[in-house]
Amino acid sequence: MYMTGRGFGGCTIRLVKAQNAEEFKRVLTQDYQDKTGIAAKIYVFNAAQGAEEVLAYV
Repeated sequence: MYMTGRGFGGCTIRLVKAQNAEEFKRVLTQDYQDKTGIAAKIYVFNAAQGAEEVLAYV
């Protein structure tokens, strides 16, 4: 888990296998709601190749 962002509550980045994403969201959302009374916001993204150096524009 990595912490990111600023302010109250913060954010985390979790790496989860695609086949486990829906269950992870369900469990995390329910646990967070039960413990804090706050609804979690979860954003799912797919990994990409990453940043590259741009040497010239066409």
